[in-house]
Amino acid sequence: MTMDKRLRWFDEGAPKLRQVLERLGLGDVLPAGQDFYACPCCLVAYPREAVSAGLLTIEDVPPKSVGGRPLLLTCKRCNNTAGADFDPHAATRADAEDFMRGRVTGRPLPVTSHVDGIPLRGTAQWTESGVQIFGIPKQNDPKVQAAHIEALDAKVESGNPRPNHSFTIHTL
Repeated sequence: MTMDKRLRWFDEGAPKLRQVLERLGLGDVLPAGQDFYACPCCLVAYPREAVSAGLLTIEDVPPKSVGGRPLLLTCKRCNNTAGADFDPHAATRADAEDFMRGRVTGRPLPVTSHVDGIPLRGTAQWTESGVQIFGIPKQNDPKVQAAHIEALDAKVESGNPRPNHSFTIHTL
């Protein structure tokens, strides 16, 4: 069954690779009369025999660990290294989406906090008492960090219910 699915996906993807190459004016880069499937991660083109040789494998997108499902073929090398290369980014993105929905994620996310346009790099996370944002001294210029804290203190002291404060979650 899995071999049939891999061959079907190869047969669906190979003509599309030819179409894309033609549109880019690169229609002659692959040998004529033979089908090829390109690994979407490394862009290496593989012949149909790569499926039976086990060189093209089924990849879950996003990773199965964050709710993914089998979606496409990747080369065995990329499939084996995708966990180290892509899974942490997918997990961070899923945590960022949970964070934006107000769910406690259990781990801090990388953020840049802005008060009156003054940036502070650090982390943020939901806790039972609300959002906590911490600056990371090693990631910030001490003068900029001091200005950020001074601006934040001024906002708190003013009693302004709508201070000019924002933050950006970094997922990559």
